[in-house]
Amino acid sequence: MLFNIDPELCVSKHTTPNSDKWICYSTAPNTENHKRTTWKNVTGLLSTEGMYQWLLSNYTLNNAASNFSDLSLRTHH
Repeated sequence: MLFNIDPELCVSKHTTPNSDKWICYSTAPNTENHKRTTWKNVTGLLSTEGMYQWLLSNYTLNNAASNFSDLSLRTHH
């Protein structure tokens, strides 16, 4: 399942017995289907902290790291 963290970014959660891992995706440019967003992955599997740090480093202007932090706390079961 994809979780939107802003209009241009989303993440997917991959749960293992010992930890949660995340992959970040961005919108794919030049897609022919304008009714549905196409996503391309921009990271591999990262830990929750690793994803937070990556977003903090790469997407500082759109609050992506903060939005991800809120999301990761909500989806942590």
